[in-house]
Amino acid sequence: MKKVLKILMVVFIFLALFSVYAVHEVKTVFNEFVHNLVNERTLNPINMELFTENIDGLEIKFEIEDRTSVEMIKAIYPKAKAELNKLYGSHSDALTVIVYANEEAFHSASFSEKSGGYYLPLNNSIHLKSETLVSGSQFEDLFHHEYAHYRTDRFLEEHGISVESVPTWFNEGISELMRYRDTEVDIDQIEKMDFEELMTNTSFYKERDGNAEPYLQSYFAVKELVDQFGMATITEILIALKDMDLEQAISKIVGMNSEQLLSSYLERREIINKLIAQAEEYQVNGEYKLTQNIYEEVLRLDPNNFFVSRSMPHVLVKQSLFSEAKAMLKNREDLEGYELEMLAELSLLSDLNESLKYAEMSEEKIGANIDDHQFTSPFGNAIRQNIADPVNIYLKLINENLLTYQEIADQLKINMKEMYPNDLRVQNL
Repeated sequence: MKKVLKILMVVFIFLALFSVYAVHEVKTVFNEFVHNLVNERTLNPINMELFTENIDGLEIKFEIEDRTSVEMIKAIYPKAKAELNKLYGSHSDALTVIVYANEEAFHSASFSEKSGGYYLPLNNSIHLKSETLVSGSQFEDLFHHEYAHYRTDRFLEEHGISVESVPTWFNEGISELMRYRDTEVDIDQIEKMDFEELMTNTSFYKERDGNAEPYLQSYFAVKELVDQFGMATITEILIALKDMDLEQAISKIVGMNSEQLLSSYLERREIINKLIAQAEEYQVNGEYKLTQNIYEEVLRLDPNNFFVSRSMPHVLVKQSLFSEAKAMLKNREDLEGYELEMLAELSLLSDLNESLKYAEMSEEKIGANIDDHQFTSPFGNAIRQNIADPVNIYLKLINENLLTYQEIADQLKINMKEMYPNDLRVQNL
């Protein structure tokens, strides 16, 4: 009887260990890179003694002196989530973000000196260097990248897609697409590799530890996919991986392969770079119509070109094409502070209240960037302090040189003379 019990006990232990091993193996294949990058001794540092703050499914763990990083995460998280919701659909997050204010503490959990952050699928956690250790913009980019990994992981899980079927380069390319959403990356930085060398986590990070930058190659290929065929192509390809490999899926859905996508992107960017260089020469010489013509060609080749979409309104204003410049700015979702200032100036020509609205939006944006939430601008103050006397507002803005564009000031004078023909202050301009 004792022998039987011993045998049963051995069988039970074996089955228990095997079940743990089997579950571990399923995770391990996809998360191979985690074990390459992360020190096993600190695989789950969530239990470190850190302060905690929660926001909409996010648990942020941080050191008490690192409040700035927390506030940055709270500010950028809604935007990051909205962007990934557009790609993957709505999702209720359950994610921990750990911020390291000490570089040694971060690197004790990571073997990669190049890493500024990483995502652990094993416990749904993102690990980031503090905003004090990297620049504010880099911190934001890292969060977007790692959060995209989390959302890709969730999409695969929700749709029953094997994580093993997603090559590392495609997974990283999606995350880099979110990271560089508002940036033009220099194509000269790339050293092309065979995509077959970027299929697994081990080979991908081996290339990165050398002189190559596989992230950029991955980004460029996925960027071309999205630019030419739309964001929905990403999820269409991921779902197709249930029945075929990545190259088969790309070929079936868009009629190209990964190498062709990369080559197409690089060739198009070469053309665009030459066009932009020519446009800059024209602009220096004040030839704004020629500059506009080239910018329009760039936007035909790349409708989402970051540089041109932000430069074109300036070129239009310099030609006194105010309505066109205003329409282009209003068509954009996320304007920078200086762009909101331009929109406020343009709105002076038609609606003073609208001008004040954009001026205050600009003040809010600039105040957040400089960590001064009481910030006000001379432009906005001029309107607020003289709201009962529009003529005085316009005169103050003109006489105190508070308008960036002389073209707008000149048009404003013309408008004022038409609007206030009996006001001597205006007619004497």
